[in-house]
Amino acid sequence: LGLDAGGGTGSFAAHMARYNVTVLTTAVNAVYDGVEGRVQPIPFLETIALRGLIPLHVPHSQRLPVFDGTLDVIHCATPLQRLPLLAWEHLLFEWDRVLRVGGVLWLDSLLAPVGALPLYVAVVEVLGYRRLHWHVLPRVGAGEGGGVQVQLDALLEKPVRPDPKKGWLMR
Repeated sequence: LGLDAGGGTGSFAAHMARYNVTVLTTAVNAVYDGVEGRVQPIPFLETIALRGLIPLHVPHSQRLPVFDGTLDVIHCATPLQRLPLLAWEHLLFEWDRVLRVGGVLWLDSLLAPVGALPLYVAVVEVLGYRRLHWHVLPRVGAGEGGGVQVQLDALLEKPVRPDPKKGWLMR
């Protein structure tokens, strides 16, 4: 069982469905301001459902409707510049709650301003995940203002953490 956070139209979930992996896809129906100034809704959740996938409408500030330690993989391709640091921290701790020990957190092509990336990385390092893959590269003209940003690609494995009450915590 997996989660695609900010999955757009559910392409990752559709790809994984070919391998009999069920992936829940979170998305928010966006609003596009057209060329003529008209507001047009983009129905991401409906598109995901029409593809035969499982859409979840969960805002960044809410808990996921999933039990603790049940997901095997979490895929995230959300641009960090659109997410405040506090929201990013909440998301990481929520993903940590639902990801099982040994599960994989896949941060896929995350874009962030050059100076802000160390702040986002520090939140990831607090959780103590093992780096299976970590690659940071500069991207010129990738941002909304056309400036220099950095792209982070990472595969992280959730560790076993000690629990002071029960010995070793296996979730």
